[in-house]
Amino acid sequence: MDKKSTTRLAVPLLVVLLVATVASLVHVEATPGLTERSGLVRGWDFQQFYLAGLMLNRGQANELYDADRFQAVQRELFPVDEQNIPYLPLYPPVTGLLAAPLAWLPYTHALGLWWLLNTVCFATAGWILVRHSGLSEGWRWTVALAIAGCYPFFMALRAGQISPVLLLVAVAGLALLRRERNTFGGLALSLLMLKPQFAAGMLLWLLLRRDWRACAGFLVGIMIQVAAVAVAVGPTVVTDYVWSTSTYLSHSQFYIFPPGWVHSLAGTLANLLALVGLSGADVGGVCKVVHAAVLLAMAATVAVASWRKRTAVTHPGDSAWEWRYQHSVAVLFMLLLTPHLLLYDLVLLLVPMVYLLETPRWRLSLVLYITTGAVVMPLYAWADVSLVPFVLLAILYGLAGGAAIGTPIGESSEFFAVPLKNQI
Repeated sequence: MDKKSTTRLAVPLLVVLLVATVASLVHVEATPGLTERSGLVRGWDFQQFYLAGLMLNRGQANELYDADRFQAVQRELFPVDEQNIPYLPLYPPVTGLLAAPLAWLPYTHALGLWWLLNTVCFATAGWILVRHSGLSEGWRWTVALAIAGCYPFFMALRAGQISPVLLLVAVAGLALLRRERNTFGGLALSLLMLKPQFAAGMLLWLLLRRDWRACAGFLVGIMIQVAAVAVAVGPTVVTDYVWSTSTYLSHSQFYIFPPGWVHSLAGTLANLLALVGLSGADVGGVCKVVHAAVLLAMAATVAVASWRKRTAVTHPGDSAWEWRYQHSVAVLFMLLLTPHLLLYDLVLLLVPMVYLLETPRWRLSLVLYITTGAVVMPLYAWADVSLVPFVLLAILYGLAGGAAIGTPIGESSEFFAVPLKNQI
């Protein structure tokens, strides 16, 4: 089946998915008061950002990473019960600074503006992706429709998450790298520190690529964020956050996520083992060790390929397919690295979804879209396990070697036509 036939079939399906997804979100949110139809606080994760901003506005920066005090402020404003759990202060203080202006408003008004901010960021990122996709005019409209119906985006809105903002950060930073403005690209990508697990993956990819100017920009960006926090609310909040990072490492002991929302390799392995009756802290530890071993192997593959590369990622002579492969590998690597990857975070997969469309392996984009979209979401709830990390690993395995060294792997029509050992 060629692209033209595929797009004729895709458009009606994409329209149905978009209408159904929007209708589902409107149905859940179309209730008065603080809670949505399910009984959860509306934009439940936005509570964490709002509370951090509120505490900074109140002059309680020294208590921001005191879990008991954080939860006490939560109980002042929101219901805390079996369905609405108490939150831990997990996010870096720069996130509180971002939310502080909104925290002067009532919660529902602040959430409305937060939704607007995320929608604008998502639309802008989508426009940049489509514009740089290299697709024909007809295909651009199809891809724009697919982006508009991205299921993880609507889940990010419902949860009040920050993932659409991070999508724009990633797209803008990678676009700057493509234009050989590596220092500024790294500076932009440093904003991934709003969710540090993503910043770690992207920085490691830049290091493996030996893109020292981008790494320098990235580190300067982190220092600017630290300085902004220190000047605005005092340096102690920075040290408090550093000392509180152990809370993040153990937060899975407090929060139990539905299987359909868990897409990290470690979390998915834990869900698989739970299906056969194996669970507990020891099992979770084993899953994390396996995750770490797989990630080390991925990093070694990217590093070896990078050391043998013939052209740099932003070399003026690079073909269009090469930088699209490069940036697809970057995002796949970043997402697979994190031990905490939830449904709304999959919005970042729009980068490889769009960029791989204009390659001979364009069907990989359809695999990514179907795997992460509304089509299979009921399967997650039924099977109690996600397919996402395995799909991402397979695609990264097929791309990493050739994409990292400039070998035109896209010239083959078969996914695994060229063995990885021959690519590197």
